[in-house]
Amino acid sequence: MDSNAVLLLRFSLRFIFAISAMLLSVTGSVFATDALAVQNPLLWKINSSPPSWLFGVIHLPDERVATLPGVVQNAFEQSNAYYAEIPMDSRMQLRATLGMLRDDQKTLADVLPRQTFSRLQQRLKKINLGLSAGASFIGMKTWGVMMSLVALENQSKHPQGESLDLTLYQLAQQAGKRVGGLESVEQQLSYLDQFSEQEQIEMLENKLLQMDEAEEEHTSISEIMIQWYLTGNVENIHHMIEFPMSRNNALQQRAIKSLITDRNKTMANSITEILRLHPGESHFFALGAAHLGGSNSVQNYLQKLGLSTQRYPVMDL
Repeated sequence: MDSNAVLLLRFSLRFIFAISAMLLSVTGSVFATDALAVQNPLLWKINSSPPSWLFGVIHLPDERVATLPGVVQNAFEQSNAYYAEIPMDSRMQLRATLGMLRDDQKTLADVLPRQTFSRLQQRLKKINLGLSAGASFIGMKTWGVMMSLVALENQSKHPQGESLDLTLYQLAQQAGKRVGGLESVEQQLSYLDQFSEQEQIEMLENKLLQMDEAEEEHTSISEIMIQWYLTGNVENIHHMIEFPMSRNNALQQRAIKSLITDRNKTMANSITEILRLHPGESHFFALGAAHLGGSNSVQNYLQKLGLSTQRYPVMDL
């Protein structure tokens, strides 16, 4: 395994949480005005006693999202416990990394159509001349390759950066807060492993197309994601995942149900159970921003479980 492959596996956990990002389509209609800092944080108060918090994060390292607005900082510091989508300790990193590896002894060259393999190789060279579709992804599942593309694109700009949810996890540990996850690593892996090899190839081809379209507009998928995050429009972030795949809308809808809707139900149930088990404590839950928008958001499922939420304006804390 070459040095780039080792680097890729080192960062695998950071981006396995971004499974909703694989559904993003890029069109001119979704571009946002350039923003340099978070203008309206994605923070919701859960009306428990004491209040707990839902915070939308973007699973990419970028200095523009690394500094928490004061309202978010205060909510985080006042909380007794911090929960990400999954536990983010070193043991979980290893399990996530191993879960991205194939168990059939095949390589990308064995499973990808020749044209797709060539397109992947070209895209990798644009990201980093040292990357190779063969050596850099040896033994990795096709969905893992697909999900790693945006990660690598962003990592090339922020090589030493950490995603915000991981940074908060580490800060919570240092502060002696209880930490945990709303899902297990195995659950997250199973959401992706359910797709057939052919379906994973279609997803990879769609991702390559999206990256080509973004490049034609002189931007990138990661930059589009970050701009919508900075402006705080959670509905735009959510709607970005609802654009159909170019050739298989049925697969797109099944992926949305499995990777967004069903997971939102799971996380809402976990939040409700955590609050039941730890009464009298304030909790800070950090989730991917896409899970907090739309009619099937985590907040809506919490409402059905008897927990109301309220978007928290900066001036109110």
